[in-house]
Amino acid sequence: MPEMPDRRVAARPNIIWVFPDEWRHDAAGFAGNPVVRTPHLDSLAARGVTFGRAYCESPVCQPSRASLLTGLHVRDHGMDDNGHLPHTKGAFPGPRQPNFLHSLQAAGYRTAGIGKLHFGGGSARTDAREYGFDEVWEEHDKYVLWRMETPYTRHLKQRGLFEAWAEHNSSLLGWIPTPKGLMEPNPKARRHRQRAETDVVPDAEMLDTFIADEACRYIQEYDRKEPFFLWVAPIGPHPPWDAPQRYADLYEPGEIPLGPLNPDEVPANRWGDYLRWNLKHLGCAHWTEDDYRQIGKFYYGLITQIDDAIGRIVSALVATGRDRDTWIMFSADHGELLGDHGLISKRVFYESAVRVPQLVVPPTGPIGASAVGGLTQGFDLVATILDLAGAQWTDPRVAAKSLLPAIEGKSTGRDVVFSQIAGFLMVATRSHKLVVHEETLEPGAFYDLVSDPDERTNLIGVAAARQALEEMLDKAREFLAGRQ
Repeated sequence: MPEMPDRRVAARPNIIWVFPDEWRHDAAGFAGNPVVRTPHLDSLAARGVTFGRAYCESPVCQPSRASLLTGLHVRDHGMDDNGHLPHTKGAFPGPRQPNFLHSLQAAGYRTAGIGKLHFGGGSARTDAREYGFDEVWEEHDKYVLWRMETPYTRHLKQRGLFEAWAEHNSSLLGWIPTPKGLMEPNPKARRHRQRAETDVVPDAEMLDTFIADEACRYIQEYDRKEPFFLWVAPIGPHPPWDAPQRYADLYEPGEIPLGPLNPDEVPANRWGDYLRWNLKHLGCAHWTEDDYRQIGKFYYGLITQIDDAIGRIVSALVATGRDRDTWIMFSADHGELLGDHGLISKRVFYESAVRVPQLVVPPTGPIGASAVGGLTQGFDLVATILDLAGAQWTDPRVAAKSLLPAIEGKSTGRDVVFSQIAGFLMVATRSHKLVVHEETLEPGAFYDLVSDPDERTNLIGVAAARQALEEMLDKAREFLAGRQ
């Protein structure tokens, strides 16, 4: 482990967190992917610390973000699915609930958010400033953004681009949210939102380009004495997969790596019922291998587009001299299946959906790359941000743990991690993964991640795996009882 800079040398550093949506853990050069082009992230990783087995607290947007904001598991903040779905239990934590942004402000930080935050939900469209942002430029998914007034839609209107952009993006989703947060059919919808086609505006006017422009402007114009925390949240590579053609054309469909495409045998239990629902709504039974590769081509194109944006943000830091006192964080809310196990999107506990990239980069200095192979949780990155800032969580239920001990070579990460969605719990250790129904503790899926990293063989009912299964069930019981 290389020697890290003394935190006392750069007391109260600036901190930038780049936080894209739906970026799977293996979709970066520094993660070992030989195809995807992420030169700027790879350059950051070459002087930072990567965490190769980071698991999100929920494999879907809002519960994951609620956990990141509060440092709490889904078990404790209560929101177990996205807010627009009728079966979702709980609600997004309110702005008066303790969160890490309030802690940063209390520690003397100026806080700013640019991009997709996805706070709140339903009819309660809370101003993000109430959550602890001093300044915010909030955007949303393109499926719904055309109905909103945001910095980006105003930008498009000023350039005479909004009407064509809105006509295109309003057709991408089969349902749209009503003002009360419910869903209704979208009469403009075309058949599939998961098409791969470029957007209709010029590359320089695309949403994630705009978000990067605003982030660079914030860095260049910042003139306050307080240190800043800047949360930069691109919309991509979340669908629609609409990368500029020049980025998509960096990839030949035949070189796109594919995981196990065939759906698994669905078990006869509650988890199996949930998988059937996902296969019905997110399945790709009619898709060919060529379809998956075309999707992958545009998904990778979005990733390279965002990587270029990260390069511009780093250049803005260098140009202002702030690279010498700014830490950079990189992670995502959840992954993307890209056809693995016959599914697209997320919402399940397969590795490609529940694992995320996690990278911590200190200010410019003489340090090489290092990697931590142990388990971490997504919200551990937020605890690290507070640790660097000298700030404290104020909720005693917080389960997030700073990564600084691991960065400094004093820890190898966690022994067990947890994720939750829609009444199901995942428990993962360094060798096994268990999925259980939370109310009944009925085991739904059990995998040996050492011998079966692609999760093709469900060991439920296999006698030789019974002892290991019981040990994992004990961990599930302890977690649900609040002892983990």
